[in-house]
Amino acid sequence: MPSCKLGPGFPLWLQKQRNFSYIDVSNTGLSGNISNCFQNLSCRASHINLSKNLLSGHIPSSIGYTIPNLWILDLSDNRLTGKIPSTICKVQELIFLCLSNNHFLGELPQCRDVNFHYFWKPDLSSNKLFGQIPSWISSLYILTSLHLSINNFSGEFPSALKNSYRLETLDLGENKFSGTIPPWIGIEGTIHS
Repeated sequence: MPSCKLGPGFPLWLQKQRNFSYIDVSNTGLSGNISNCFQNLSCRASHINLSKNLLSGHIPSSIGYTIPNLWILDLSDNRLTGKIPSTICKVQELIFLCLSNNHFLGELPQCRDVNFHYFWKPDLSSNKLFGQIPSWISSLYILTSLHLSINNFSGEFPSALKNSYRLETLDLGENKFSGTIPPWIGIEGTIHS
């Protein structure tokens, strides 16, 4: 139901659904705390698109346990805050994660024993994330696109990306990286803040 006027509250009829696997309520005028939405989403959901709304609050830390079969999660263009919970690492089938244009802050979670075998297109741009890009990024077998621009990431160019053979798009602009661009990336030069 993208671009239909559903909000501002999460519709009662939608809260009562327990068997859907695909939900797209993007650009529908939803507002309020996002945890209220997740409390009522089906644990069978594989595709959730809540983008382009006015949702606020934190992604609930239970996400990796309550929606374990999630493939696609798009929460972009909202007003979400806080850290990205480490339990996102528990969503084993995740292939697409878009959290861009929010107010997330902090470091990326240190995912130990990463299960993102098919994770290929994360977009975390336009937030307030900082720190270094974690090494588990290199274990994303079919990573084709990585968008981390307009944040506060720092350190040298992430050497973990050297193992991402399928990477086609890399956007790290408007961060605080330093050092030189390694030759294996295909271009050479110095990184300027």
